[in-house]
Amino acid sequence: MSGTLADITRNCATSNAKGLKGTIYIAKVEDVATIPDAGAGTHTVSTNITMDGTEVFHSWPISKEVDKNTYESNSEGDRDSNNFVTTLNAFIAKLDATKTYILATSSNGCEYIVLFEDKNGLVRIIGELEDGCTLKVNEKSADAGYEVEIRWDSALPPLYYTGTIPV
Repeated sequence: MSGTLADITRNCATSNAKGLKGTIYIAKVEDVATIPDAGAGTHTVSTNITMDGTEVFHSWPISKEVDKNTYESNSEGDRDSNNFVTTLNAFIAKLDATKTYILATSSNGCEYIVLFEDKNGLVRIIGELEDGCTLKVNEKSADAGYEVEIRWDSALPPLYYTGTIPV
């Protein structure tokens, strides 16, 4: 599927659900062997991501409330030098010692590849092998959980992914 300017049309045939599904998938960059290139003239990876050895993506349950999870990929800069800043904010409910330890140590300079699915069934890849995304974590007693910010700066918005998620 190649795209041109003429391919952007109004789609009244299907709904456009807001929000993210209740799981994000995360792996350390060094645990991912390959992320195939997007198909020619597309922004979609159709070939499966492969992992190093027996490594897998780990699934993290996130809130199913639309207002607790957000995804944005915004262009910044000027017309001569533009990049995209991608941010996925996810809420993980219930404070406990194990989650605090894992999330605190995960936000100390490691880089990740993150996959997430929106409520329309579209999966996106945040990060690449040469430049993974990073995590920031805030504990919140008022909401009794963790606000996790996943951030990635890149030349283009995250790719779409139609392959199998190795979990």
